[in-house]
Amino acid sequence: MNRTAEPMPSRMRSDSALVTDLVTVLLSHPAGLRRWSVMRAMRMRAEKANREVTPKFEDDVERVFRRHCTGDSVRAGLATPLDELFHRPKESVGEVWAANTAASRAYLSARGFDTGR
Repeated sequence: MNRTAEPMPSRMRSDSALVTDLVTVLLSHPAGLRRWSVMRAMRMRAEKANREVTPKFEDDVERVFRRHCTGDSVRAGLATPLDELFHRPKESVGEVWAANTAASRAYLSARGFDTGR
């Protein structure tokens, strides 16, 4: 079957932008950030990029984080540890999110972003 390239569905484009923004935000804070601070930074990045910040924005960010978070139950059934871009630091009190540095840098590099090594 000869298929032409189909445009990426808008949700996938949106998720891709959220993952990229979340990786960028968390890589700039090696010890991690509290969830509230992550959401504030993500909202600011979306607004600067002229992307819509919907009422479900925080739910979407959390879904993307959990889908790519080491040890999260949402990850069940996802194939590779290469998709584990984030983690929750055990030594932190409260809801802190952090990037798995190597995987997150590889993610950005594969998409043509400068990882600032």
